[in-house]
Amino acid sequence: MKFQVINSLREFDSFRDKYDQIFSVCSNDLTPYQSFGWNYFYSKYFSGNNILNLCLLDEPEIKAILPMWRKDYNGPKALEFIGARGTDYLNFITTNKEKLADMLLDYFIQNQNLDIIYLEDITETESIIEWLESKCSEKGLYFQKIENCPVFFIKLPKTSDLYLNSLSKRTANDFHYDIRYAEKHLRVKLEYIVEKDEKALLEHIKLHQKIRENKNTKGSYYKKEISDFMMDFIQTISPDNRRISFLKIDGNPIASILSVVHNNKVFLVTVGFDPEYQKYTPGKILFIKDILNCIEFGYKHYDLSRGAEDYKTKLGAIQKNNLCIYISKDNISEDFKKAYQLVKDGVGHNPDL
Repeated sequence: MKFQVINSLREFDSFRDKYDQIFSVCSNDLTPYQSFGWNYFYSKYFSGNNILNLCLLDEPEIKAILPMWRKDYNGPKALEFIGARGTDYLNFITTNKEKLADMLLDYFIQNQNLDIIYLEDITETESIIEWLESKCSEKGLYFQKIENCPVFFIKLPKTSDLYLNSLSKRTANDFHYDIRYAEKHLRVKLEYIVEKDEKALLEHIKLHQKIRENKNTKGSYYKKEISDFMMDFIQTISPDNRRISFLKIDGNPIASILSVVHNNKVFLVTVGFDPEYQKYTPGKILFIKDILNCIEFGYKHYDLSRGAEDYKTKLGAIQKNNLCIYISKDNISEDFKKAYQLVKDGVGHNPDL
C-alpha cells in the first residue's frame, strides 16, 4: 500500500471531491484548518519555494490525507504540514492514525531528499504522539517534542445564565456595566449582529488592521495575498458555518470577530476593533455577546486560538499547549531549529510568503 503523492496545485484542485469525502469521515477531532479550502488556498498563496507533497490514501482499511509540503531551510530539508507558522492546529487526517503514522515514517526513511519531519502545532492531548515516539524508537529515528504555544478554548454550557454564572463576579458585573457606560456616553444602543458576506469580511479585515496599526505591528492581513487567501477560504465554508460577528453603533462596526463553525465547535480566526472606541471596551463586550449567541445556537466549544492574553482566562477559557515535534534520521534537531528560527524571525506567525 502506497500514498498517492500530489505535487502540483492543479492536481490538488482536481482532487477536491476526494479530499472532501475523506475529510468528512475523519473529521471528529479535526478543525477547519484541515479542510480542503484552508490547505488548497494556503498552498496557492503561500507556498513560495516549498514543494507540495500532499499524500492521499483511499483504501477500505484506511483513508487518509497528509497535507504537507517540503521546505529547504538552507540546508536541512523538512517535510512539514501546510500552514506551519500560520495555522493554530495541525493534524493527521485519517481513519487510522497509527497506520498512517507508520506509513509516514517508512516514507520518510526511504526518501533521501528529506532530513526531518517537522510537525508544528499538534495539540498535546493528541493520542498519536506517544505512539509516534515509540515507533520512532523502534525504527531508529530521533524524536523530540517541545511546547510551542498555549491555546485556549471554552466548553460552552447549555444556557447563557450558566455561562455568566461561571465567570468571576467582577467579570460578569463589568460586562453589564460596560454596556451601560458605552451606551450612556455614546448616546446610542450597541448593536450585536452576525453577518456572513464578502462585505462583512472586508469590514472585519479593516478593523483588524486598525488595531494592529495602532500598536505599530503588521497585523494578520498586512499583505493583499493574505486578505485574498481569507476571502477564498471563507467562500469554501457553508454560509451556515461562517461567523463575522460585529458590535456596531449607528450601523458602523467598532469591533468584530471572524470565526468558523466545524462539528458544532466555533473556531476564532482573527479579531479587530476600532482604537477610537477603546475606552468603551468594545472587544470585551463583543466577546461575551458572541459567546452567549453561540450558546443559544447550541454550539459546544468556543475556541480562542493561540496566545496567552489575559482576557481569555477571564472569559473562562481552558489552556492546552500546542507542540512542535521533530523526527530525524540523524540528530539534526538543533541545526534545524536554528535554520527554522531565521525564517520565523522574518514572518512571525504570518504565512511564509
